[in-house]
Parts: sequence; C-alpha cells; structure tokens
Amino acid sequence: MPTTPSARLGLIGPTGSDLISQGDDVIRAIIAQLEVVGARIDSGSAAARPAASIINRFYWATDTGVLSRDSGTAWTDINPKDASAGTASLRTLGAGAAQAAAGNDARLSDQRVPTDGSVAAVKLAGALADLLGVSGVSVRRAYAAAAGTVSTSSSTPVDLSGGPGFDISGPANGLAIIATKADILAPGGGNSGQVHLVLDGVDYGEIMGSGVTSWVSRWTLPGSPGGGSWPLGGFLVQDLSTPRGFSLQYSSSGGTASFRNRALWVLTLGF
Repeated sequence: MPTTPSARLGLIGPTGSDLISQGDDVIRAIIAQLEVVGARIDSGSAAARPAASIINRFYWATDTGVLSRDSGTAWTDINPKDASAGTASLRTLGAGAAQAAAGNDARLSDQRVPTDGSVAAVKLAGALADLLGVSGVSVRRAYAAAAGTVSTSSSTPVDLSGGPGFDISGPANGLAIIATKADILAPGGGNSGQVHLVLDGVDYGEIMGSGVTSWVSRWTLPGSPGGGSWPLGGFLVQDLSTPRGFSLQYSSSGGTASFRNRALWVLTLGF
C-alpha cells in the first residue's frame, strides 16, 4: 500500500501496482481522509437549508448570497448579512439601522448643524484662536426660554414666572456675550414695558423696552441695545471662574406691561 501523500490534500491513494487484496483497504483509507479534509457544499434558498447535522457541510443560500457552515449541531454564517453592530457582515444598501449607504446617497452630503451646538462651539474657539493669534480659547454657551405671558405694573424690576435664567461658568476675566428677546405689550406709552438684565441678583439696567399698545418683538444683540440705554451693548467682562447667575427681570413705568416669548442667550469666551 502506498505511503506518499498527494501534494494538495495530503491523500494516500493506490499507485497502480498495489495488490488486489489491498484495494478495499486503500479505498477505506481514502474515504477516511476525505471525511477529515473534504467539504460538502449544498445550495438552495435560505428557507430550504436543512437542519444542522453534518460537520463541515456548507450551504450557499442562492437568494440571500450567504454562505453557512454546519458544525454538526448548528449553522454559522460565514458572511452574515446586516448583522448587529461590531460584527463584520454584508450590508444591504438602504436607510435602515443595519444597512449601508450607497456612494451617491444624499445623506452623505447632508451638512445640517448639530442641534446641541457642540461642533459650532469647537469651531468658534478654533477660529478665534487663529484670528487673535492665541491658544487655549475657551467657549461655553447657555440658553433658556419662557413662552408664557406674564405681566407686571411694578416700577422696580421683578422676577416673573420662568425668568428665563441660568448659571454659567467660564474662565476668570471672561467675556460674556449676551443676546435677549421678548414680545412686549405696554399700553403706558413711552418705553414703559422694560426688560432688565440681572447678574447674581444685581440689576444691570434696562436692556430693551416698548410702549406700544400691540405686541411687538424686541431683541438685543451684542453692540445693539433693543430699547432704553444700555451702554454695555451685550458685552460684559466678568470673573466667570465660579458659576454666575444670568436672568431677565421686568418692570413698568406706567400701567401694566405684559411680556411673552422671552429668551436669553449667553456665550462666554476666555483666553
């Protein structure tokens, strides 16, 4: 019986000069070797795949393109399709959670702004550092709004329901950039309906106002007060190393003034 294995599979077969009596032994030896190194490949639809029972049997699902291996007790997909995160697999093209986007998918060119502003803050800090020629620019921001209508006839600024207000911190000697908005209804005329900026309970004065008998929208932006006389125009230099409380309060110099759709933005910069 021959003992030299074949070059590719390592099988031992008859040489052509074996005794006839050795033929059965050689055939059985070949079968035993094929059971070890050989593989069976079946194919059909994924639904027609039989139950796992034969070790090293493979099944090609012609409708899904998935190749599976039979361990004798279970099928294992060699190239799974649309598997869970962290598992290498074929991906169906589409918009599903486990699907892949085609190269011309419109979502790949979608440049929407992140709703939390986190990317914008990082870009702003980088742009300021480049513009000013400094490093270590710190940018923080806060926003609060109150939609309900509130009223007062107090000539002294008062805190009305919802403020808005919040605490924000930053670097020592930081620059706070402030913007505000409110709709004002003030039948008292003049500039009777007034909005005040308050920092840590201290009134920094009127920042915007109106004396119109119908609702009007007022804004203050950095450098542009929206009514009254606010010389700071939206900028404050403060020690922000500990949280500072920014809020809006309201007053009236004649009659009852009402306010709605109130909002407060604060952006702090430090170097």
